Amino acid sequence: MKREETTLLEGLMLSKKECISITGGGGKTGLGTYLARKLNTLGKGVIFTSTTKIYPPQTGDREIIIFTTEHLWLSRIDTSLRENKLIYLASEVLPQGKLKGITTRTCKDILAKTNSDYLIIEADGSKGRSIKAHSDTEPVVPDATTLFIAVLGIDCLMARLDDNNCHRCGLFCKMLQVNKGELIDTDVIYSLFKHPDGYLKTVPEKSRVIVFINKVHKEEERQEAIKLGEKLLSLKKTDGILIGHVKPPAETFTLLRR
Repeated sequence: MKREETTLLEGLMLSKKECISITGGGGKTGLGTYLARKLNTLGKGVIFTSTTKIYPPQTGDREIIIFTTEHLWLSRIDTSLRENKLIYLASEVLPQGKLKGITTRTCKDILAKTNSDYLIIEADGSKGRSIKAHSDTEPVVPDATTLFIAVLGIDCLMARLDDNNCHRCGLFCKMLQVNKGELIDTDVIYSLFKHPDGYLKTVPEKSRVIVFINKVHKEEERQEAIKLGEKLLSLKKTDGILIGHVKPPAETFTLLRR
């Protein structure tokens, strides 16, 4: 196993053009926004969207929200990309204020019909919890995904298994045959990733997989995340483990890989 300190972009081992799906819990929106803005500052054409629903972003001067219900929305995307604007793409505003995402078919159209370099997709929901179990319809990952990022918050490690720490806690307990109130230790998290209906169940065949262990601020947390990451790296589907935090944005991350 190799361990190195790196940046977010280098740690994700990005190619020149990617379709990136972010799943799991523990800060998907924060990671997606941070990644999108980093790439945009480098002059890359970036679209950030969701296949579920997300809160509206606080857009800056060079950021824009485009809706797929707009007339000539694909043309508007290319115009905005030429102006080096970061695009947030949605289908509509829902009554509670969230943005409704787009379909996987629309993702395919974007990749085929626009000049974007990076399509970043929040492909899952966790209601702010750091760990979750997936229902039969989750996560919603396009087949065109080239990088699958599974997010986990380090604050769930050694926490009690309950509805405050885990989204779909009842399903989680049933799937892994554990009980509410038990500690979420490394064995439980490993089982969640290894389970056929767990965190990696919808990884497209040709996609790379990075596990991002988020909310790691202290050295003690980093050491615990490294131990967990070493275990998760033994899984055949996992290509790398990235450790750090995005709120506030970190400049240095720890990367584990074979």
